[in-house]
Amino acid sequence: MEMHNKSIPVSKSINTRVRKLYIATVAFAALLLSLVYLAFSWVNYYKAHAAEATKLAHTISALLPKGHIKSLETNGKDTPEHAMLKQMLVRLVESLDSVQYAFLIGESDERLYLLVDSNIGENPDFSPLNQVDNIEAGLNKLKSDESMLTRSVSNAWGKWIRLFLPIIDPTNQERLAYLGVSYSFNEWEAALCKAMLPNILIALYSIVLLTALAWIWTKHIAFKSSSRTIALQEELYRNLFENAPIGIILTSYNKLENKLKVLNTNPAALRIYGRDFDEFLKIGWKEITHPDDLKTEMIQFNRFLKGEINEYTIEKRIQKPDGTYIWVNTKVSSYIDKTNDGFIYLCLLEDISAHKEAIDALRESERSKSVLLKHLPGMAYRSRYDRDWTMEFVSEGSLALTGYAPESLVMNKELSYNDLVVEQYRELLWNKWTKCLEENKMFHLVYEIKTKASGRKWVQEMGQGIFADDGSVAALEGIVFDITEQKESESRIAYLKDRDVLTETYNRAYLDNCTNQIFGAENWPISIVICDINGLKMINDTYGHSEGDRVIVEVATLLKAFCQEEYVLGRTGGGEFTVFMPHVSSEEVHKWKEDIQRAVYGFNQAKTRFIYDLSISIGHSTVDKTHQSIDTALKVANEYLKHRKLLTQSSSHHSILSSIMATLYAKSQETEEHGKRLGVLTRLIGQRLGLGQKELDDLELLSMLHDLGKIGVDDSILNKPDKLSPFEWEQMKKHPEIGYKIAMSSPELEHIAEYILHHHERWDGDGYPSGLKGEEIPLPSRILAVADAFDAMTEDRIYQNTMSVEEALEEIKKCSGTQLDPRIAQVFVEVILEQAKDCS
Repeated sequence: MEMHNKSIPVSKSINTRVRKLYIATVAFAALLLSLVYLAFSWVNYYKAHAAEATKLAHTISALLPKGHIKSLETNGKDTPEHAMLKQMLVRLVESLDSVQYAFLIGESDERLYLLVDSNIGENPDFSPLNQVDNIEAGLNKLKSDESMLTRSVSNAWGKWIRLFLPIIDPTNQERLAYLGVSYSFNEWEAALCKAMLPNILIALYSIVLLTALAWIWTKHIAFKSSSRTIALQEELYRNLFENAPIGIILTSYNKLENKLKVLNTNPAALRIYGRDFDEFLKIGWKEITHPDDLKTEMIQFNRFLKGEINEYTIEKRIQKPDGTYIWVNTKVSSYIDKTNDGFIYLCLLEDISAHKEAIDALRESERSKSVLLKHLPGMAYRSRYDRDWTMEFVSEGSLALTGYAPESLVMNKELSYNDLVVEQYRELLWNKWTKCLEENKMFHLVYEIKTKASGRKWVQEMGQGIFADDGSVAALEGIVFDITEQKESESRIAYLKDRDVLTETYNRAYLDNCTNQIFGAENWPISIVICDINGLKMINDTYGHSEGDRVIVEVATLLKAFCQEEYVLGRTGGGEFTVFMPHVSSEEVHKWKEDIQRAVYGFNQAKTRFIYDLSISIGHSTVDKTHQSIDTALKVANEYLKHRKLLTQSSSHHSILSSIMATLYAKSQETEEHGKRLGVLTRLIGQRLGLGQKELDDLELLSMLHDLGKIGVDDSILNKPDKLSPFEWEQMKKHPEIGYKIAMSSPELEHIAEYILHHHERWDGDGYPSGLKGEEIPLPSRILAVADAFDAMTEDRIYQNTMSVEEALEEIKKCSGTQLDPRIAQVFVEVILEQAKDCS
């Protein structure tokens, strides 16, 4: 960055003392300018804040009923008009965070007196007439229909600033009263300090920057002979300049040519303008300043160039390249190198768009609150603090709310308000009011009341306690709203939100939301059951969806009959239901499943409602301290369900299995009976080994599909009665891999694909296709190998003679440890011998 400054008359060998004096002078000058700038900003913000307060007071004045105010002059305080005005002022103070106290002052014989205020406790010492210094001295200003903002005053309740405003009758321009609004002095000053924060930051940064610049300059002169020192100082200045969080622009002004030249800008300034340096030089700041703001700034800028002022600050809008405008706070001040020919000046920029938006949003919020201040529907009241809630005042809304006229409730003339409260809520109402009064908090409660027409209504009551000087409860004031329709709507929405319309069981959304509550450790073990109606699509297509709905409702009714109170039953699909069962173990849920299946069987035997049989597939899983997560348990239950549907004849999944088996049986001499025999044998082995229901189902499916790959082998090889040639044997040995690929292509079968691939592996590693050894072979494949070997020896085959059971078992023992898993072979032999013994 180049600097075009003339030499400062300082000795070439400037000493440390002179440097410090120079820096102190610059710092003091920067501090002085900053203080002037902050003082000017404080005055402007104070005026703006006072203008906002005055605007709010005018809005409040417009909302106050003029007729009620006028009646106070003649009727005094014990009138409905006084009560309503007081209630409005109390609600006003409660609604507006910035207003601490509001009151109306009347005038009589050149003296002021209090008409009504927002003081809840009716404390005479709290009267504004006892708190405002020389309020009557400002009466002449108020009489001129102008607002008056007082100095801060202190009392026992704190430090305040008050605004007074005459209230004019629009019909005859008569002054009815004076509105007074009290603001907390601390909050008033806090708001001003918050608004001043950006200006303080700019002032502080200006002081730091100018001091740093002075320090750098003196160091530059002092160490001019040392190039390394100069480079360090320039780097420091560059970092300060380029990394400053606010925009900085250095510009020179030539008085003789009346010409401006931008010397440099830092990155922050270019980011604010949204342009690079060359583009900014080409356009200039005047071209992108909003026309309305440019007129204002040019007045100050011209005065600045003429030397009439040394600096100025302005908030203005500048246009971004996309055509939008942003707000920036701009400060222009004389910098250095002042001569008769011109000078260099400094321009500081800060993007205050967010700050402006926040101020606008705050103003809009305050405006909306003022506009929305109106009398709410419902029954307003003032009552005593007793068990009957003896009413001293009741608004006309009582008739619409309770059916009783206001005079029926006042002083319990016909009945007390407590008589209207439904019995079960009376003690709750008393306890809640007692607690709120003890803690001096606002009261809020929803409960039911009885109406004159013998009906019930839901109401919402909001109120507060009115305290006497000695701290005792003088009265209760509030309002009661009818929220019956809202409560009924909420109940209907809540019910429909969580329920399935057809079956009145829970829906999927409810089940998803309640999992975190149900699946806590305190409910372990938790079982998950998924039930699905088999053949529902066929029923819909054949008999219509109304018949399908009947089936769904019937199954839901059946499931409800077997669900205990703590179970959560929900419909999660067309014909799918999910049940969450807290404190139910795996053994208990298995028994529950068998009970359901027996109930379905009994239903089908009765044949009282449908001409077809119901069929349900059930999958389940259990979560406990040593088990899997919820998501894993749901996945296991779904997998279990899918496997069961493959084995259920009435399911659509079973049709896939049936078509595959039909193709296999048509190509080879394998029979359906062979698959069923293997299924029985493998189940016997699996049960003896303690396998779960899912693993037993997998064995049954594997028994039927283990030779699935023979679909891809030539028929002549499959049905050849003689010994196969080496080539034919190689072709035959490919059927496990073919079966693996077919199973992997079907999502319903891919979980047993690996078992099919390895069902011809041997325990000693001489099998095919992978040559796996020992427990490298999947357990289901090892179990099937034993059962298939036994069935092959005891049933007729085209290539061998049939053995007796005893001979086959002896052969199994011989192959144990070579072809077959020795443990499984031993278990199988024991199971077959036990069965043979039972049959004899």
